[in-house]
Amino acid sequence: MANYQMRQLPSLTALRCLQVRDTQRSVLNIPSSLEALLDVGEVDLSQNGLSRIPDGLFVLPTLRRLNMSNNIMTELHSAIGKYFEIEYVWITEVTNICNFSFRFVVKT
Repeated sequence: MANYQMRQLPSLTALRCLQVRDTQRSVLNIPSSLEALLDVGEVDLSQNGLSRIPDGLFVLPTLRRLNMSNNIMTELHSAIGKYFEIEYVWITEVTNICNFSFRFVVKT
């Protein structure tokens, strides 16, 4: 998905899965306002060289699976702990992150 196509992402309101693996994304070229994407349950941003989870993902109410593997994560936003419905988070290549903790609440 090219940069110009990412600008149109918020208008894809029926989108359920966002796969932008290995597409040279940065936190600057991912839209920050994604709240119209009410049905997105899975996001794959792996292999993009991202240093953190893009802020726009923190407003996705139905996000269940987030793949941030093989990025160069140096920052984890504390808002990740608010995702009580999230089931899977893949994060690898984490460097230089200190004093961070979060918890997942398992609903039965």
